[in-house]
Amino acid sequence: MAITVHLDTDIGDDIDDAFCLALLLTSPELEVKSITTVLNDTALRADMCRDLCKAAGVSPKIEGGAKSVITRRPVEFAMKRQPYHSALNRTDNKTNVPAALELLTEARRTADVLLTVGPLTNLALSLVADPDVSRFPRYIAMAGEVATAYHAEWNIRVDTEAAAVVCGAGMPIDFIPWRIGIDTKLSQQEQDELDNASTPVARVLNAFREQFRTVDKRQEMFDPMTVVALLHDDWFTWQRGHMLVETRAEHTYGQTVFRKDNNGPHRVAVAVDTRKAKQFMLDRLSGKPQ
Repeated sequence: MAITVHLDTDIGDDIDDAFCLALLLTSPELEVKSITTVLNDTALRADMCRDLCKAAGVSPKIEGGAKSVITRRPVEFAMKRQPYHSALNRTDNKTNVPAALELLTEARRTADVLLTVGPLTNLALSLVADPDVSRFPRYIAMAGEVATAYHAEWNIRVDTEAAAVVCGAGMPIDFIPWRIGIDTKLSQQEQDELDNASTPVARVLNAFREQFRTVDKRQEMFDPMTVVALLHDDWFTWQRGHMLVETRAEHTYGQTVFRKDNNGPHRVAVAVDTRKAKQFMLDRLSGKPQ
């Protein structure tokens, strides 16, 4: 029986969100039950998700969530940033934040796994509306950084107050920090390999990649490592403790601090077998037999 997944994403900013959803859709062990999008044009982000899902032949529930953030100190650049291109099949759907939060809150009760790979606004709003975490799915977040001093990771920094709500809510969280994405950056040879992939999902992903190259050529695999961690936990080195979010000081606002504690609710991936992780992802996206 497939593992059911809810994805909360800001697909359309960097390319790794599209990689993450594509990897979910090409993993037969998993079933994407629902998706919510976050930040700015969330209706367009939802359409991008629909394009990938259509290529995979599935129709999960998809809703555009919060366009803005909770923090009163938003990152100015983040609030102006729009998806790097229009969806291949743009619909007339509008953002419906109450429906998105209802979908996410329902997923907290029924899904096997929750993945967040964008700012944590939607999840924080869901937790404010319903703080009961006595039943919570396995939760993996691409968020935070612990190995690089003074680095405020994007998904935390964009909505620091939301991140603090989520990290302090009490449920177990596995964190894929910024450094893991840097370590799994695709080489040119690996990018060329994916360029030649011809599966339906890969074709849509490659169309997104082509659009993304017009604004940025980076191919760092932050977000899809949440899926790799879900399926191959043992390829990662984990440390347990408490992930804390700095919300007060002017110069460290949005930074994360990890305090080791064998009884803590959080785990942070501090290393990954990069060869295995990247090859697994490329094989899945290229449709190679497993």
